Amino acid sequence: MQNLRKNVIFVVNSMKSKVLFLDIDGVLNTERQHDRCVEAGLAYVDNFGYAFDPVSVANLKRIVKQTGADIVISSSWKFWGLDAMQRMWIRRDLPGKVIDVTPNNVSDEMLLSVDLEYMDIPAGKGSEIKEWLTTKGQQVTHYAILDDLPDMLPEQQSHFVQTDPRVGITQDDADTIISILTDTPKVVRRKTKKRRGTRKENAYKKIVVLGDIHGRTVWKDIIAKEHPDQVIFLGDYVSTHEFYPEEDQVSNLKEILRFKDDHPETILLRGNHDLQHLSYDWAECSGYFPHVAIEMEHLKDEFLAKTQWIHVMGDKIFSHAGISSAWLEENDLKLDDINFLSPTKLFGFNTDDPRDLYGNSPEQPPTWIRPMALVGVMIPDYDQVVGHTPVEHCFNVKDIAEIPNNLWICDALDHGSYLLIEDGVITEKNINE
Repeated sequence: MQNLRKNVIFVVNSMKSKVLFLDIDGVLNTERQHDRCVEAGLAYVDNFGYAFDPVSVANLKRIVKQTGADIVISSSWKFWGLDAMQRMWIRRDLPGKVIDVTPNNVSDEMLLSVDLEYMDIPAGKGSEIKEWLTTKGQQVTHYAILDDLPDMLPEQQSHFVQTDPRVGITQDDADTIISILTDTPKVVRRKTKKRRGTRKENAYKKIVVLGDIHGRTVWKDIIAKEHPDQVIFLGDYVSTHEFYPEEDQVSNLKEILRFKDDHPETILLRGNHDLQHLSYDWAECSGYFPHVAIEMEHLKDEFLAKTQWIHVMGDKIFSHAGISSAWLEENDLKLDDINFLSPTKLFGFNTDDPRDLYGNSPEQPPTWIRPMALVGVMIPDYDQVVGHTPVEHCFNVKDIAEIPNNLWICDALDHGSYLLIEDGVITEKNINE
């Protein structure tokens, strides 16, 4: 315990001049995220409590990145202790550094006698924040407060942003906090008009979009049913999750390549499992099949000639996993550059963050990034259609989360789900219906 106190004193004394007082319930833990998890049948509680809303987390990350602010927890979650909060921040890979929690102005006797989730703190969070600033905030030059309740003192109002508990931290909330912490005018976000589709977008009236193949042959049934003008494959043609024999996986890939020969308008995108079986050492991942790799080595030139990284159609981007503005910026790339790039480590799993084991960091490439990271770094003015992350049915993330553009996730062929685009309108379809 003595060592823990020393560590806390060290963290507080070494803090930066900017501090964000952060509530959790209604700020990171949102009603929207709870409903989304229940609807999708996903776990929404771990050892620390309720799962946080990925959009709110992405907006918090932007605040921390642009301001360099340290975090002081002002939520009732602080009653678990600073050490627990810091461990949660690491375990959940949350942005920023938690340096402290605000003091507790409620007696220990009261804490033991009430349900913390429904407790009304008589002294108010505002007074607790004021006490922290008075006793520990001598170095603080700028502070801001994020909370879903208006429990702040009059002198704190210009530092305070109240969130909507349904959706948590929005882009507008983040812009306001950044303005407070940096003494800069708030960014005014104007709604941009959708650009008119190019000729390429209008050339095909009926388009089928197929998620990860992984050896499945259902793509032929879908094409036979829909008779589309164009088919877009989102990659990962091999590496089965359903125990298809290796020779069948290769045979299915060859059949898709022949389909491209017969229908040149077909778009074949590259996935991380395809790169792995082309024997690039930087592309190693799970689901490796030696015989598939041997056969794909023979097909390598043909495969690379007939496939591409992304497909841009008007204001829609199709890729295996998604295009991150952070990845583009980090590698000094523009959208138009991507398809001219050869397969290199640039498209391999980004290991810069040792805590990211699944693709949940924003700098991951178009073959690896996961939706939780992508929602915070989408390219302005573009909708995106991706595979890579298995779901029970194709769906638009914008239907369940506050994000600026549409993000369709389409890795659901094992359930028969795919996307149909008719006259520019995207709908989810199912071969079994």
